Amino acid sequence: MIKSVIDLQPGKNAKILEFANAKVADVFESMGLFVGQMVQVIYKSGTVVISVNHRMIAMSRVLAERIYVSL
Repeated sequence: MIKSVIDLQPGKNAKILEFANAKVADVFESMGLFVGQMVQVIYKSGTVVISVNHRMIAMSRVLAERIYVSL
């Protein structure tokens, strides 16, 4: 099932399938996020915090909506 990071509950893991578009992909790649990586939602409120490869990355809800994942 394809969802975005914003749809995940804290503590849930998912695999990154794709990004919304090429421009967004460039932003995420500069943060160290790539298709195929596993992510875990740590915190979700006004800001979304995810864990990727033992690093925590904070982003807006708008950006989190543009990361498509598979459960």
